[in-house]
Amino acid sequence: MSGRRLPLVIAVVLVAAACADEPAEPPVVMPATIEQLTGAWAVQPYLLDPAIWKRAEDACRLEIQLPPGTTAILVDARGAGVLTVRMTGQTAGLCSALQILGDGTVVGAGGGWSSGGPEQIVPAPGRKLVGAERQEVGGGDLKTSGWSVMGQAGFGIAAVTVDPQGGHPVVQATLMNGWFAAWWPALPGEGDPLAGGAQRPQVVVRAYDPAGVVVDEIQT
Repeated sequence: MSGRRLPLVIAVVLVAAACADEPAEPPVVMPATIEQLTGAWAVQPYLLDPAIWKRAEDACRLEIQLPPGTTAILVDARGAGVLTVRMTGQTAGLCSALQILGDGTVVGAGGGWSSGGPEQIVPAPGRKLVGAERQEVGGGDLKTSGWSVMGQAGFGIAAVTVDPQGGHPVVQATLMNGWFAAWWPALPGEGDPLAGGAQRPQVVVRAYDPAGVVVDEIQT
């Protein structure tokens, strides 16, 4: 690999404990408020409280008509009222965009897909990224549209960034349960991703070890 290091804002979080003389307590991360989830889009993902997670899971199951026994393995939340959800279990599925409303209700908005049978997930190798499925984000009553990317990340990976080319900021991906995901709004001049003909940016996905060093990279 190139030896590139993680952007400073993320690297500091990963290595701060190693710099202290005494073992540091992990930082307390509070779940996002409804105001954050429905407010401005953010490059950093938000933590969901269990109630919102359950609503997202239920809304996705309903939106793409998944059977009982399917559960959310990953929910990416970073403001603008958008949640993207990867489901697994009796059937695999993806909700490209759900909308969280001001009262905390979660409803369908964009598209998605579902498989025809049970999913047996093969974990990604320790420090490898596998796949980078891209989707359009938007629809329903959402006030924004954009793109997303989602794939698997080995359990030896400490952080993942998504770098859309063409003037977009680097995005810190949600990383959980061996999966990564991130979405970002379209820039003015790129067109509406849902209308067809929009200029989809090329994306570089990078994986980092706990020291902030790049251990894998894929382009899509």
